Amino acid sequence: MTTFSKLKGKQDSLLFAALDCLVLIKPYDGTFPEAITNADGSLRDLYSEGFRTIGEFQKSEGVGLTFDKEVDGPEGYGSRGKRRYIISSEGINLSVTAQEHRLSTLGIVYDANTKELVEAGQGNQADGGFILKKNRAARLPEYTVVVIGLDGDPGQEIYPVWIIPKMTMTNTGDVSLSDSETIAFQLQFEGTESAEYDSLYGFGYVGPGMKDGKVFELMAGTEEAPSGPGDDEESGTEEAPSGPGDGQESGSEG
Repeated sequence: MTTFSKLKGKQDSLLFAALDCLVLIKPYDGTFPEAITNADGSLRDLYSEGFRTIGEFQKSEGVGLTFDKEVDGPEGYGSRGKRRYIISSEGINLSVTAQEHRLSTLGIVYDANTKELVEAGQGNQADGGFILKKNRAARLPEYTVVVIGLDGDPGQEIYPVWIIPKMTMTNTGDVSLSDSETIAFQLQFEGTESAEYDSLYGFGYVGPGMKDGKVFELMAGTEEAPSGPGDDEESGTEEAPSGPGDGQESGSEG
């Protein structure tokens, strides 16, 4: 016999949050991280693969991931609704407001070449500062983006991960100058499918909190469901309570 709670199978440990989050970006070059963590669950050094962080970003907006899908299909005369659904387009969008004025971020925002400044290790102005000019490119630059969330206790961290192989920044939003706010940059990216990655995006859950396999079992539904009242007894095997005359057979009296 089963129960309502057993069929429902509520698992509080499958509620994940992004208690912290980071966004890594690098110019698109057709190479992508196939792994985010090492065998012990620790994070790999993705800086060595060309990624750079945008630093800490605006808390109120966080990171927005939007998964777009448009469907179409034929309608039959006399049929209600479409007879078949066909995906006509699919995409992924990312939005984040960067707070820190890093050269890598400024290069993305203004479509400017910051590589020479980084390699020189100094600005191009006499006072040590720098002035750059916006590129006049025939096509918009493309980037590979990795988003990593953080959940779990120390030593048992779980990282929800999204790998978006090819993205283009389609809008920077407004840059507001105010005496009550810092200058921040609204970054809006639109993803397209990468032939080298052979997918629109990748996602997953990694980290030391996944190593013992228990979380994966819960996610896969292969763990034993929580027991409910009466689960230890088989249906119909218990004896019914005795009543008056149960010790005598019906009709045995003269």
